[in-house]
Amino acid sequence: GPLPSLAAVGGVLTVADLARGGALSVLRTGPESGRGRTDARAGEAAPVAGRPVLTASDIADGVAATGSEADLHAEAAPVIAAGDVLVRAVPGGHGPMARVAGEEESGALLGLHIHLFRPDPARLDAWFLAGFLGAEENIAGASTGSTVRTVNPGRLRVPLLPLQEQRRYGEAFRRVHALRAEAQRATRLAEQTARLLAGGLTGGQLLPTGEPAAGDTEGDVSPR
Repeated sequence: GPLPSLAAVGGVLTVADLARGGALSVLRTGPESGRGRTDARAGEAAPVAGRPVLTASDIADGVAATGSEADLHAEAAPVIAAGDVLVRAVPGGHGPMARVAGEEESGALLGLHIHLFRPDPARLDAWFLAGFLGAEENIAGASTGSTVRTVNPGRLRVPLLPLQEQRRYGEAFRRVHALRAEAQRATRLAEQTARLLAGGLTGGQLLPTGEPAAGDTEGDVSPR
């Protein structure tokens, strides 16, 4: 399907077009080769030992790098830099498909099943790129495969917009991402609190206290 606002801007370019024109580079962690090396396109690979690894689940969950060498299956991998655009390579599931790497992710290694797009900031705004690359209809149109569908990065499309207009979109996408990340954080905290309360009740550290009114959650439990 068409990307948002394409009728207004009059056209698109694919990531393959942008890469050929030098507007961005595409990196990814590839499968193990005979020598156990990664495929690090348009960038240098770094040794694995001692470095955090960003996983596709980290992107979906909106958290910093939590992975390890087990998430690489290789001896070296591309290094993430602030401003890189990260897109999950397997569509579907919960959470966002894309985000822009910040200082927190800078220096981490790129895990499996993630495409990394490194834009030329003089030509492409990172959050603009992330917003459109991660759009549901864009991901669907660039996905191939029958049993397991994967995103073909070169087929992803980007609207033709001047840099100043890109920045307007980028700021809006950044705010949407921040809102979503805060909602994910609140959900995690609520789930953690619920687990602690349930564990306290079953483990004897907490006791129920009386019969609360319908919908009243205060005073439900108290320390033993």
